[in-house]
Amino acid sequence: MNDNPSPKQIIKDVMTMRNLVISMLDKTKKYYPLFKILTDKDYYNDEDLAYPNIKQLSEWTGLSYQSTRNLLVKGYKEIYLMTYDHPVQINSVKYIFYIKGFDNSINLNFSNLPVIPRIGEAINIYHFKALVGTDYFFVDDIQYEFNDQTQLIYLWLKTGSYNLYWHFKKHQAIEEGKLSTNNLFDLHDYQLRDKLGISKY
Repeated sequence: MNDNPSPKQIIKDVMTMRNLVISMLDKTKKYYPLFKILTDKDYYNDEDLAYPNIKQLSEWTGLSYQSTRNLLVKGYKEIYLMTYDHPVQINSVKYIFYIKGFDNSINLNFSNLPVIPRIGEAINIYHFKALVGTDYFFVDDIQYEFNDQTQLIYLWLKTGSYNLYWHFKKHQAIEEGKLSTNNLFDLHDYQLRDKLGISKY
């Protein structure tokens, strides 16, 4: 564990787990006023709110700059240690599908899924076929994110069928600097093949 975490990063971290921090705040702690300020507003989700910096926190609390830094680190570490006895509770799950079709790319959000698709599996989605030009896809990638007390599951779908060899070649090309990770979703497979000079047949 990093014994000297960056106070600037701590402020950002607290924003991403606002509700969790609120549930763990102890009014008797010296760092309470600092973390109360950081959680009073939803800085993370409100684009109109700028993240406060240490100088501002120092002015708002009347603490010295150094005390502000020290208390941020102390409170942050204590909140982390609290998760040993009080495990983080995930209260909701959101599934975000990034779907690349022939005509357009769209996002679909789901609040629940009976079964989470895995990489390589085929999926028929009949919603909005008129927008994307097809209803047949495969799962190209999956990413999990924990945002406060919500788990976000991102699934990237592409048209066509999964090919394990082609999947390997794409990721090999990334390692060799021939493709970027953005290329994988921004481009269709036939465009990726052309970029790499690989014929499908």
